Amino acid sequence: MSKDAPLYGVAVSPTTPVANGPITQREIECLQCLARGASNEEIATALGISVSTVAMHLRNARIKMGATTREHAVALAVTQKLISI
Repeated sequence: MSKDAPLYGVAVSPTTPVANGPITQREIECLQCLARGASNEEIATALGISVSTVAMHLRNARIKMGATTREHAVALAVTQKLISI
């Protein structure tokens, strides 16, 4: 999938965040684990959820924040003081 492909039928760009509500606590927990270098599998084990659920939480957080990558989402979360590293 190209980075310009629409997600959920909506074109997403880093300058146009999708307003799907606030970042959830679970999305923050997944971002925190990701910031510490954990893989999706490690996050799933730590939080007691499936790998696909981790991917969904990270994707939703990225979209809500208007981030282009997982790393960008982590950087934005740190900048916004949602997580710490």
